[in-house]
Amino acid sequence: PPSLRLCSRVSQLKVFYQTNKPPETLRMKNIHVLLPLYLACSWGVCIYAAGRAPPFPHASNFKRNTWEEYNLGSLENLEVIFDLPPNYGPAIEPSHIRLCRALIAPDKLPLLTANGQKQRILIINEEEDTLGVCSDSRNPYQSVLRMFASSIVAHVAHVVGRTNIFYQHNCGIKMATTTQVLAQWIVGTIQQFLPPFLKINLDKDSEEAIVPIVQESCSRCILEFESLVKSGVQITLDNTFPNCLFFPTANTRNTASGKNNMLMRRVQQQQRMSAHPSTVQLFKALIQPLRKNLRLAAEEWRDILQAMEGDQLWWGNLEKQQFKDFNKFNMDGAIIYLDCDNGDCSRPEAKGLAMPLHVYASEIARSVNNVEIFVTASCSNHPCGEYAASVKNFLDQYLPHKFVTLHIIQGNTAFAYSRMTLAFQLFATPSLGSILPFLSKAHYGTVIQAPTLYPWMDNLIEMQENNMLTHAQQLGGLHYFSTVLVPLMETPYKDLENFLRLPIHPSLRTMECPEIRGRMGKWVQDMRYAANVAQYVSPIIGYAGDADYVYKYTTQEGKYRKPTTYRWEDAFDTSCPIQFIDRAGFCILMYKMELERVMFVGDSLTFHWSQSFWKLMQHTNTPGNDTVLHWDDTLDCSSVGEGLKNVKIVFIRNDQLDGTKELPLFGRPNCFLDRPKERGYCHAWQDRYLATKAPTLLLVNTGAHQHKEKFFHDDVIRFVDFVDYNNRSSDVVLFRTTAPGHQHCKNFSEPFATYWDYAKNAIVEEKYMLYDWDKFLPYNYYIDWLLNRRKYKEKTLAGFRNAKKEQKITIELLDIYPMTVLRPDGHLTGVDNSIEEFLTVKCKNCRKFNKRKEDCLHYSLPGPIDWWSHLMFSNLKDIFDKRLLDTLDMDIMEEQHAEGGHDYYN
Repeated sequence: PPSLRLCSRVSQLKVFYQTNKPPETLRMKNIHVLLPLYLACSWGVCIYAAGRAPPFPHASNFKRNTWEEYNLGSLENLEVIFDLPPNYGPAIEPSHIRLCRALIAPDKLPLLTANGQKQRILIINEEEDTLGVCSDSRNPYQSVLRMFASSIVAHVAHVVGRTNIFYQHNCGIKMATTTQVLAQWIVGTIQQFLPPFLKINLDKDSEEAIVPIVQESCSRCILEFESLVKSGVQITLDNTFPNCLFFPTANTRNTASGKNNMLMRRVQQQQRMSAHPSTVQLFKALIQPLRKNLRLAAEEWRDILQAMEGDQLWWGNLEKQQFKDFNKFNMDGAIIYLDCDNGDCSRPEAKGLAMPLHVYASEIARSVNNVEIFVTASCSNHPCGEYAASVKNFLDQYLPHKFVTLHIIQGNTAFAYSRMTLAFQLFATPSLGSILPFLSKAHYGTVIQAPTLYPWMDNLIEMQENNMLTHAQQLGGLHYFSTVLVPLMETPYKDLENFLRLPIHPSLRTMECPEIRGRMGKWVQDMRYAANVAQYVSPIIGYAGDADYVYKYTTQEGKYRKPTTYRWEDAFDTSCPIQFIDRAGFCILMYKMELERVMFVGDSLTFHWSQSFWKLMQHTNTPGNDTVLHWDDTLDCSSVGEGLKNVKIVFIRNDQLDGTKELPLFGRPNCFLDRPKERGYCHAWQDRYLATKAPTLLLVNTGAHQHKEKFFHDDVIRFVDFVDYNNRSSDVVLFRTTAPGHQHCKNFSEPFATYWDYAKNAIVEEKYMLYDWDKFLPYNYYIDWLLNRRKYKEKTLAGFRNAKKEQKITIELLDIYPMTVLRPDGHLTGVDNSIEEFLTVKCKNCRKFNKRKEDCLHYSLPGPIDWWSHLMFSNLKDIFDKRLLDTLDMDIMEEQHAEGGHDYYN
């Protein structure tokens, strides 16, 4: 712009800014560490090149972030001094030491006045040539924390009135002067993408708390550094890390104590925090600026990369198209970052850490669109590369419908940090290269305890548990695991394969098993299961029972219809077995959970599920029939055991889960009227659900009659909002996923071995697309995403200071998709259903035969649908156990596990 002149630095920088003076309304309130000064140029870098890429990161927002928000007045009245004057301290010292000197001994700073008007401005930069803070790619963890330490000291200087002291790292500007090719910036360090001035926004209480701490710590820092200089040791990044500021005490807690007594943990935590207030307050002060500035750096990196893609540039040795595919920014994806503990596997002391595979299985959300495994280059040439290959192999099997990729990348770069920060989910074995992105994430992350690497994380977690964090400091999306619960193996690995398949710790099973159970395994033929569990006391009278009716009528005793002979063998059966449901077990569980009613609400598949459930309770009668839209009956539990209460069982047909008041008749569909392609039955259910206060197990589904994702999303959101609004906290809601049918199901007589066997058949079928079965998987992903977001919100709100403690209704996903999609056999028009031949040839007088069209969506009963109830029963037991864990003393629960002999970790 014509109003902006560029300048050069000779002995000192001279800035000329030709513009009107700022409005009088812009007053200096809380001056932080941003300086409204460095607007035109620095070190010979221009910022005005119109229509071109920014000359350094954040250049486009530099004026807005400094001049407009942190005005000091007219630049004509300022004189700029870069760094401290000669002989003020040792020739080479870190920025936080120089700032501490300016804070502790301001009287030693030479004052300068010109005509009695000008204010002396002191800007302290990073000594890149000597310490390499900006370009340090081996351990940016130390460099980033060093930069924030300096920023906090400068901020405290402003709080106490020393408003002429500023800290500016200048890393991005220096990179731009030495690297002219924009494409090469992408492999720069995260330090070079941080805003030039690190913004430290603290509330008044936090400022008052940290000022005396920083002042005291600064005095200690100066003494420690001077002792180091006198010893003659070479000054390096490692030996000048600001422990004196962030970690003034060596006493850190270790949650890996083997005990989880909540009361004792809180007492010990309060004692530690009262003994070391400096650690607590500085941790709290650091979270918010770290998160904000690292996210700004990640977003700046993303914006520059997207500009590069528009110019058809590419990175490294990747071809253009590979580059674009590699760098698609999918905010719904998951990233697994694998590196050595110290962030650099090339160092002799580096250790590669491995954790069991069940962590990935339980933590990776179903709703993520893709999973990217980032293996650092140094890790790929280290034994930890073996672990990366094992993780990739497992996820290919566990998530066959996801795009799982493995990339070897340069670790500790802006690329690595930014992708970790921006990903929807982040996983990493303990390493210094990943811990800061975890803190800066806005979504979900899974962190394993590592006291030797980041001891402060234990303090943060305890502060959150005790509601000591503000809204801006919350770690709501972070899952933190003790090494007692999730053990680690370090290189050199011994028997890695067995370690990776280590059973889940008993204390984690109530949380992990509902997420894992039923998602990976295979169907095996088991005649003992067929004989002792699978058969009903009597066949179902109706559409779903035709195959069983004919088979029992024409087959000698001791033989079973083939689809009823297959048992699900889960990959995590050792830790999370599927337990068979029966009347006694279910009645006892309902009594323990104080549930008095079971309501099935959904479409015709849910109707068949309700019939299957009723038959698995050993009843002889058939509930409902093919032409009714609701039924109810009473499950006799009083005869099972003394004190047990009978349970009301209800089915209501509502394909949309809407709030209609209508009671339609069969043959007169009444819902989806605004959707030409969709017709269904919506029978009133909400009033009946709310009519009684009896605690209820609500089993619901919608999806098979939905043909537009937007409409499906709207219906599911309305349902969740309805349940949350009424918040019957004693109820449990299980939302069943939807499984597609299998075209030409009459050609299949046994289950698929793998998901890929299903997929290659489904993809080529036109009718698969005609019925919109291809939408069922995205529907399921959306439900998972919605419920995960709900949990995240609850966890975050629960951690707020002075938050209202209100128990929320339990809503969980019942994922029947992975096991059901492998069952092309057993459908209503499957090879085992010979009802047409039977009624038209063999038994003409038995009953009238109504010819039906091919149905490869619904299943005959008994059959695969029975396993929905087995899965529901198993997950419901975990939900009950989790409630116990939330209310009972943890030591008692551990003793019970030990007595049962299931603790593999002692």
